[in-house]
Amino acid sequence: MPIVNTRAYFPRLGTISMGYKIAEHSTPGEVITTPKRSDHFVFHTDHEARAAAIARLLGGTVERAPGRDGDAEMFYVITNATTLPLPDPYQ
Repeated sequence: MPIVNTRAYFPRLGTISMGYKIAEHSTPGEVITTPKRSDHFVFHTDHEARAAAIARLLGGTVERAPGRDGDAEMFYVITNATTLPLPDPYQ
C-alpha cells in the first residue's frame, strides 16, 4: 500500500519488551517499582481485552501493572514466547 493512501495517524496499541515492573512497597498515593527482566517477551497495553488477546495467542496471563493513584490503568502479559511470528520485511 502506498504511503500516500494511508492514514496520517496510527494509534499505539502497546509495546513489546523483555521486562516489566514489580511493586516493592507502597505508601498512600505512591508505589515504588523496580524493573524485572524476563526470559520471554512481555506485552504492555492500556486495554485489558487487548492483553487477553495476546495471552490467548502467545500464552501467559494478564497482570495489572503497578501504578500510582491517578495513573492510567496498564496491563502486561509475560508470554510463553521466546520468538515472535513476525514477517521479515527484507525477504
